[in-house]
Amino acid sequence: MARIKYPQVFVGAVLLVIGFYFWWLSNGLQLSAAEYPRIVLALMIGVAVVMVGAGIRYDRSVASYDFAGVAVPIVLTLIYIALFGRLDFRVLTALYVLAMIWKHPAGWSLFSKVVLAAATSMALYTIFVRAFNLPIP
Repeated sequence: MARIKYPQVFVGAVLLVIGFYFWWLSNGLQLSAAEYPRIVLALMIGVAVVMVGAGIRYDRSVASYDFAGVAVPIVLTLIYIALFGRLDFRVLTALYVLAMIWKHPAGWSLFSKVVLAAATSMALYTIFVRAFNLPIP
């Protein structure tokens, strides 16, 4: 299995690039609509800077990380984003949650994981549609 050195620097740098990219995208939003995303992005960028700084100061001879542990959630999230308008929100979110928890928690049956994924999907859908009155595709 491929292992990378300096995991905090790598993950922090990826988060910085993503954070700055979405900050740039938020310039196209109205000021009131961009307020909350920019707060979240500022926090994410701040955490990324701390991660990079801590990773640089960390003992480099010990640092290594399983690349698949970082790559799989990122790839799953990119697939989720790519399919977001094409599939029903509830189905896509249930599949995403199921894929994310496929190996964890250990000892859970497949039925329990499917129920958790479906419940999470329905809860999110209900919150967005009923509480926030947001149209979900």
